[in-house]
Amino acid sequence: ARTAGMRVIGFTGAGHSYPGHADALTEAGAETVIRRWAELKSVIAALSEWSADA
Repeated sequence: ARTAGMRVIGFTGAGHSYPGHADALTEAGAETVIRRWAELKSVIAALSEWSADA
């Protein structure tokens, strides 16, 4: 997704998550990582206001 220019949000709130998962997602290209779906709306809002080009 990052290669295509898309912004990436990682998610570690599922049962398959493990210690260090957030770091692995960040290293793989996630711009930020959330643990709860309830965080998604505010993260999307924040990302829509912030641009790496600014």
